[in-house]
Amino acid sequence: MIKEAQQAILRTIAYSDVFAYPLTKKELWHFLLDKKTSRKEFEKALKTVSLVITEKDGFYCFLGREDIIAKRKQREKVSYEKIKIAKRTLPFFSWIPTVRLIGISGALAMNNADKNDDIDLFVVVRKNSLWTTRLFRALGLPKEKQDLFGAHEVVQMMPIFERGDAYGRFIRANLWVKKFLPNSLDIKRLSYKDIKRSKNHNFLITQLLNSFEFLAKVLQLWYMRKHRTIEIISDHMLAFHPLDHRQKILKEYNKRLRQYQI
Repeated sequence: MIKEAQQAILRTIAYSDVFAYPLTKKELWHFLLDKKTSRKEFEKALKTVSLVITEKDGFYCFLGREDIIAKRKQREKVSYEKIKIAKRTLPFFSWIPTVRLIGISGALAMNNADKNDDIDLFVVVRKNSLWTTRLFRALGLPKEKQDLFGAHEVVQMMPIFERGDAYGRFIRANLWVKKFLPNSLDIKRLSYKDIKRSKNHNFLITQLLNSFEFLAKVLQLWYMRKHRTIEIISDHMLAFHPLDHRQKILKEYNKRLRQYQI
């Protein structure tokens, strides 16, 4: 059992190393890959992998990679300012009746953003209102995205606005993440203290907006036709990412598994 816990720790460090992101002990436990283990086993295993990983200033990383600790500290300062900018969008979004949940995703959700990184928002809207809202709707991630990368995206997402129990519903719709990150939802807080909450808007207003859904779709697809690249566009999801990093990240992760013989 200890050997399995050791492997889980090393795999977790390997994945975080792809992002040059050293982990605290709490984060290492929270994001522990594949292996559901007890705290006692985890603590014991952590002490036996010192030939491969090291701890400095409360952060764990591979030996020889201590430079990423200072990098994380710097990125936390940058991220703090970017999160303040993201939260300034809330007065606008919270008045759109079809918006159910807004979260910060990507590197910023982990306080690991560089100065030039974009602010990635994850937005959930009411069913059948995707094009009216001009953002994207998603509760459960589609099957093809239910992998290690997708699991981290779900767990790391930082909610900043919800209507009703939208965040809780989102988490419950993605319980598949426990296959990859078995500890993540055990301590995942379903109620953030600083999240802005709102009650549902008037039903008639929402229905009125939904009546414009088809027209909104036609007009926006016409406008976007000359600018489309590899965006994901369907009646259920719009993902405006010029690049999909999923395959690159997983490739780098597997490269580290081979490098460290994990």
